[in-house]
Amino acid sequence: MLASMRSGKLARLFLNLVSVFCLIELLYFLMIMTINQPAYDNWNADLKNEIIALEDRMSRKEVLKVEKVEEGKVGREYLENMLKIPDHMDAKTRRLKDIHDFIYETLDKLQNEGDCEEKKIVQCHNSVMSGFGSTIHRHVICLHIAFALGRAFFIEHDYSSFNGLAAFTRMESGKCAYLKNKIPEIKSKCNFKDPKCYLNKDNFEIDNSYKVLEFTHEANFPAPKYIPGTLPKNMEKELYDLGVKEPWHWFTSQLLGYMILRPNHEFKEKLAQSLDVIQFQKPVISMHVRRGDKIGSESHFIDESTFVKAALAKSNHTYADLYVASGEKSAIMKIKKMVTGKFRVRQSPANKLSSILVKRDDKSKNTMENILFDLYMLAHADHSIVTFSSNVGRLVWELKTAMYPYDAKDTVVSLDSRLFYGWYDYHARQTYYLSTKENKASYPVGKDSIVMEYNVGELFLHHHKRRVTDDHGKFVNLSLVTSRSNHKSKGYVLSDDFTEWPGKPHYKNDIA
Repeated sequence: MLASMRSGKLARLFLNLVSVFCLIELLYFLMIMTINQPAYDNWNADLKNEIIALEDRMSRKEVLKVEKVEEGKVGREYLENMLKIPDHMDAKTRRLKDIHDFIYETLDKLQNEGDCEEKKIVQCHNSVMSGFGSTIHRHVICLHIAFALGRAFFIEHDYSSFNGLAAFTRMESGKCAYLKNKIPEIKSKCNFKDPKCYLNKDNFEIDNSYKVLEFTHEANFPAPKYIPGTLPKNMEKELYDLGVKEPWHWFTSQLLGYMILRPNHEFKEKLAQSLDVIQFQKPVISMHVRRGDKIGSESHFIDESTFVKAALAKSNHTYADLYVASGEKSAIMKIKKMVTGKFRVRQSPANKLSSILVKRDDKSKNTMENILFDLYMLAHADHSIVTFSSNVGRLVWELKTAMYPYDAKDTVVSLDSRLFYGWYDYHARQTYYLSTKENKASYPVGKDSIVMEYNVGELFLHHHKRRVTDDHGKFVNLSLVTSRSNHKSKGYVLSDDFTEWPGKPHYKNDIA
């Protein structure tokens, strides 16, 4: 009995001790929680937010869709502003826009209106291994011909960086695209190098009755006998009256714009996504640093500091962003260091504009996408620093001329050559003004100049880079007219004639 009572007291004592211990632990815990309440609250809130976010991602797929749209919103808004044409403009710009619109509308009608089966076609072939800039300048010849002869236009090109351009822009017919695959089956066709394409051997007039006319780009002679002049006389006169110094080059720029600057819906979305990543802050200066195979053959080395000085001269210390396109990463890195604190340097996610010249058999879709993105950014910048010895540099000027306000003015600075346009190996029967002296940019036609008409195949233009400076200290391109038989110099083509290649084309047809 006594033992039982003692055992009960011990049990109650043990329970009391446990209760006291638990009470002390509880008081200690409450004291610690009171001291660390802010930290606990923050931790609890973060945990709660993470749980909510996780639940959203697991059970509410629409949240991801909303986030994806928002990610591209900034890029789309920037792209819309970049392509937007203002409602109000001066009389000259308004008229240039009207002419620009007329050219585009005419090409659209030729490409897409009417019965596809009744359409006549110009098909472009190219066997010349060259980069994008060179290739697009060759292919625009075919668009000239299509415009002049009232035909649809297709490109057959399957070897290089040019491959797949029609998958990104609306340069070829959409409605009648199936005709491209039917061309091999069409029997009524003629290649421009075939004498049967011409009505007679004397006047070089093209027989426009063939269903398909093929224009083949090759590096060697013989060139096609005749390339029709496509700029209507009335349009040429009006462009002169509007102050356009080189109407033919302006007209060609619109054709290049038609080929390049009309992205399809899919590529527009890609542009918006890339712009969303870059987050441009306007105004913007663009810069194309071209090296590679141009150095020594067509241009001289220009260091990065010269590009930077030109950009600073244009910026007036107000530009936020500098877009740099180059195939040389070292050049981009040097420029980044030089402009620290002055510009934010931007570049495409995968810059291949110049490096593609090293790997010309690259047919990947990404290659064309990256090239086009660079061109869009170079051309849409407020000012561009380029070298006109490069096809891409001249293309930037031409694309700016094809966009509002349809006049590149002084928005493009070349660090080497004057602006010119070359049709390379293709020479219509022309009359050139030749000088016995090495011509300068300001050299006039004088007593020492002669008029010389040459026949295709007997003479050709051989391009020479000469360090002859004009009053502004810039390099100009000189071109010797050389005999193929004895390689003796015949004289120098005046630079003012050479800028509108092929000089003074014979305009046959006016388009109202």
